[in-house]
Amino acid sequence: MHRIFATATTLLIVLGSALVAAPASADHTDPTKPLAPTDGAIEEGIERGDGTWEHLANFPGIGGPQLTGGGTDLEFFRAAGSKDIWGSFGTLGQDAAGSIGQRLIRLTTNGEVDPTWQADHGSAHCETQNSSVTGLQHDTQAAQMNGVTLLTDTTDASGRCHDTGGGGIEIVDATDVARPTEVHLIRFPGFTHTNTVDDRRPWIVYSSSSDFADRNWIDVVNMRSCFGDKRTTAKQRRTQCRPEVSRIQLQDAWTQQRDQTTGELEPGSATCHDITYRDNRLYCAALNATLILDVSNLTGRGGKVTGSSLPCPVVDGTRTGAKVTDCSGMGRDRTERATGWRFLGTYQHPGRDCGPPGSDVRNCNSNLHVRSDEGVSVSHEADPTPDEQFMFVTDERGGGIVPPGSSCSPGIENPYGNGGAHAFDISDPSNIDYATTPEGEKAVYISDAVVPAS
Repeated sequence: MHRIFATATTLLIVLGSALVAAPASADHTDPTKPLAPTDGAIEEGIERGDGTWEHLANFPGIGGPQLTGGGTDLEFFRAAGSKDIWGSFGTLGQDAAGSIGQRLIRLTTNGEVDPTWQADHGSAHCETQNSSVTGLQHDTQAAQMNGVTLLTDTTDASGRCHDTGGGGIEIVDATDVARPTEVHLIRFPGFTHTNTVDDRRPWIVYSSSSDFADRNWIDVVNMRSCFGDKRTTAKQRRTQCRPEVSRIQLQDAWTQQRDQTTGELEPGSATCHDITYRDNRLYCAALNATLILDVSNLTGRGGKVTGSSLPCPVVDGTRTGAKVTDCSGMGRDRTERATGWRFLGTYQHPGRDCGPPGSDVRNCNSNLHVRSDEGVSVSHEADPTPDEQFMFVTDERGGGIVPPGSSCSPGIENPYGNGGAHAFDISDPSNIDYATTPEGEKAVYISDAVVPAS
């Protein structure tokens, strides 16, 4: 989450649940017609702690029978030539009852806070055979260059609206915020759980599959051909957009968990659940471990990723005139590699172990042997401090649903079920270790909220 307004009053925008019918037009949906209600109930004076939240607007999300409804991720950006702030809000899940995909909301007008619905991009507004809510993630990023704004919309499962045969990244032109249009799609092996735009090179996107299935790499997308300029038409942009995909191949040992009893590395491999880019570094929360890469020299002349790219064919999309770059068949046997990056260091967590005492059961999303204030079960996100001397790693025990054994009543002691935020000293990235409290204990923050919720 980003702090976008420095005011005395904290602003709250809530996404809820509702049901609407699905309109249809060219390229699947009409962005000028809302796919969900745009005017929800407002609460007066929500008191929290020492302050009061002013509830300004409510843009209800959508929830069909198999969905929890509501939002999953959001991204703030300023449209080209404007000082005002917009937001793109992703939908968690997808179904025919009316999930949206990306909802675009104008947050300020002439510098004044005035949340207003702008458009709906229906990348989740269709039936699908996949009912996995957490698989159809719709994480979003905003990339801007040449006066053009591109949004990237992700799915971590097959069956998306504009490409029924795959999952990955959908590139959306939001230069005209009121008329977002899909430009191109990319399929990946393992699909895309989250994605990250390179702040220094906005045409570079890093795809995170959050995968344990022997796909321990980061797919790197060069979408420079997709920008054009503000005068480029949607048809021209689709014709010109041909993303190139390269691969940062990780070593197994960098992402393996360390057994809490023996100290030995457990076999297997993983890749990033989430990536943070900061000052030419990638901070990869790799589920069982957290690692840091230097990508200063990842690109060369013309901003092209150095090394070799994958030979991904281009195929037709579904219910859209946009094409699809199909990299889904590019498995671990591929020898094409991105170069110009360096591995700086890793920290192997105790990771997952849900078996009874004396056993070793890793096919879970928690750890019933290592307390949540002693180690990370699932490395979910990693973010450095501004001076890059420390790194915070959040522990997604339970896989984002309900952690096993979590307290359901206040006051019940449960040292294993509720994950926290762990602070690490990264002043020497080759020797990452826990930051400590003045008393010498591991620096871990765990919320006072002890009641879990789906």
